[in-house]
Amino acid sequence: MKYHEWIERLGVVCVVGVGVLGALLFFPSVRHDEYHLGWTAIGLETLLAAGALLHHFDDRMAYAERAKQYQRMASLFAHASDLLGKFLDREDYENAVNCVRKIGKEALTENGDWVLLRRGRPLEVPHP
Repeated sequence: MKYHEWIERLGVVCVVGVGVLGALLFFPSVRHDEYHLGWTAIGLETLLAAGALLHHFDDRMAYAERAKQYQRMASLFAHASDLLGKFLDREDYENAVNCVRKIGKEALTENGDWVLLRRGRPLEVPHP
C-alpha cells in the first residue's frame, strides 16, 4: 500500500472516531458525568487535530500528485526501454539515438514539473 493511502486511511479513522465520540455525547450518562464528558471532549479535539494535521501534511507533501506523475513516467520509460532494445537488436542506431533523445527530453520535462510542484508548495518555517 502506498504512503499516501496510509495517510488517507488514518484521516478517515480520525473522522470516524470523531463521529463515534460525537454520538456518545447524545447519551445522557456521558453528558451528565463530568469525568466521561471531559475525556470525550479531549478525544474529540485530539482526533480533529490529528485529522487536520494529516490532511495538511498529505497536501504539503503532494504524495498523490507525485505518485501519478511517477506512474506515468515509469510506464513511459518501460516502453522506451522496450523500443530501445528492439532498435539495438535490429542495429537501427538512428532510431535508437532518437529514442534516447526523446526520453531525455521527457525526463527533463518531468524534472521541471517536479520543480514547479515544489515551488507551488514552498517550505514554511513555523513562527514562534
